[in-house]
Amino acid sequence: MNYSPKDLKNICFRREFFYGYNREQINNILAKISEDYEALNKENEEMQNEIVIMKETVKHYKTIEESLQHTLIIAQRTSENITDNATEKANNIISEAEKNAQDIVHNAYRKVDGINHEYEEIKKSLNIYKMRSQALLATTLEMLKVSDDEKNEKSTT
Repeated sequence: MNYSPKDLKNICFRREFFYGYNREQINNILAKISEDYEALNKENEEMQNEIVIMKETVKHYKTIEESLQHTLIIAQRTSENITDNATEKANNIISEAEKNAQDIVHNAYRKVDGINHEYEEIKKSLNIYKMRSQALLATTLEMLKVSDDEKNEKSTT
């Protein structure tokens, strides 16, 4: 740029005696101003194009940002659903395990009761067997005594 706004305000044209202002000086100044004006217009146009490109880039990145935010929200909801489902499944597994454990304990108590009942029956059978064996032995001893007494009576007679 050749002239600043302050320079333009302070330009003074020389006067010639017959023709007024010096045409060559005015034409040179106007040419420089025209060059500056064209350069500014070109620079302004380039900046406008850059602004359009930057606006499109910002729009693109905003779209990506919105997409990422949406994706994060979906991921968070999915994570919460997975966590809830896992918690529910874990609770179901625990409930089922507790029920199975109760069934196993209940069956064990029933088997213990059955074994105790069978033990008592065997004990009764053993007592009955012992009493019968004792009765048989007592009867046999009694018979042996009687047989010995008879032999002793026969031998004394």
